[in-house]
Amino acid sequence: MGVCSTKEKKAPNQDLENLTAQIEELKALQRHQAAEVALSQQIVLTNVKHGDSAAMVSMWSLLAKSVVAGVSVSPEQLEVLWGKYDKDQNGVLDLEEVKCMLEDVRLSRIQLLENALSAGSPFREQNRGNPIAFAALEQEMKSKLYSLQSEQNSFDEHEVKSIFSNLDVNGDGKIQKTEFLCRAEETIFSEQRQARQVVDNMIQSLEMIQNSVQFDVCVTSR
Repeated sequence: MGVCSTKEKKAPNQDLENLTAQIEELKALQRHQAAEVALSQQIVLTNVKHGDSAAMVSMWSLLAKSVVAGVSVSPEQLEVLWGKYDKDQNGVLDLEEVKCMLEDVRLSRIQLLENALSAGSPFREQNRGNPIAFAALEQEMKSKLYSLQSEQNSFDEHEVKSIFSNLDVNGDGKIQKTEFLCRAEETIFSEQRQARQVVDNMIQSLEMIQNSVQFDVCVTSR
C-alpha cells in the first residue's frame, strides 16, 4: 500500500476515523484485561497455595480472564490447581476429583457473570455506547447466570465424561499431571479461547477495511 506524502494527504474521512477508533478501543480493552490479570494473579495464586477455598474459585475466574485477554495459563498456576484436586495425593486425578474441580469451575463462571452484570462494572461501561446490542447480551448473560445458579452442577454426566476423556490423553482412565498441564487450557477454557478469537478476527477485519479506506484516501487525493 502506497504512503501519501504530506502534500498528497487530506484530512482523513469520517469512515477512516471511525475505523481507527474502533480498532484502538478493542486493542485498549485487550491491554486493560491483560494488565488486570497481571495485577491479580500472584495474589490469588498465593492465597490458593495457603489453602483458601474461596481463592480456588477466584483462580478459575482469573484464568478464564487470562485466556480471553490472550495471556497463556502458566504451568505454575495449573500445577497448584492440580495439587489441590489430587485429594489422595496419588499423582493422578480420578473422575470424582475432576467433578470437584468442575464444581469450582461452575462457581467461577457464576462469579464472572455476577461481576460483569453488577452496576458500574467495566463490562457495562465498555458497552454503554451500544444499548440495543448490550440489552440482548445482558439478557443472554442473565439467563446463563440463572441456569448456573439453579443447577447443582453445570456439567451433566456426559459433559464430565467428555472433559475427562479430553484430559485423559492416553486413555488409561486416569489423568496424569503431564496430561492436565498439556490439555487443561484448551479443554476447560474452550469458550474463552473462542471469545478471544472472535475479538482477534474482528480487529483483523477492521484493519483490512482500514487499509482499504486509507488507500482510497491516498488515491483520491492525487
